[in-house]
Amino acid sequence: MSADNTAQVELIVGTIVRPWLWGSVEGLSISMFTLAVIGNATYMSSILARSTAWGRIQPNLPWLVDAGACLSMDAVILGQYARFMLRDRWGLMDSARHIIGYRFAQNTRV
Repeated sequence: MSADNTAQVELIVGTIVRPWLWGSVEGLSISMFTLAVIGNATYMSSILARSTAWGRIQPNLPWLVDAGACLSMDAVILGQYARFMLRDRWGLMDSARHIIGYRFAQNTRV
């Protein structure tokens, strides 16, 4: 794994962990993640649209794995956004207040 890929994974994992610890997705640009999902899905489908024969997929496998991993991590971030927005905007999922990190996010002492 190159230094660029390592840095990218560290940034995305940090972006996934932070909302769970803080209990909020404030500050995330949801449009950026939506466009990243669209871009990665389009990139993967363009590789697979040429041919699904193993001989054509095998040389492109590193790019497919990279795009698939980014796609799955971005999907987790979009899921967190939906979950926290449902809770914050419409008061849904009030039982989610007891998730690990909620008290940390509210700065209360246990």
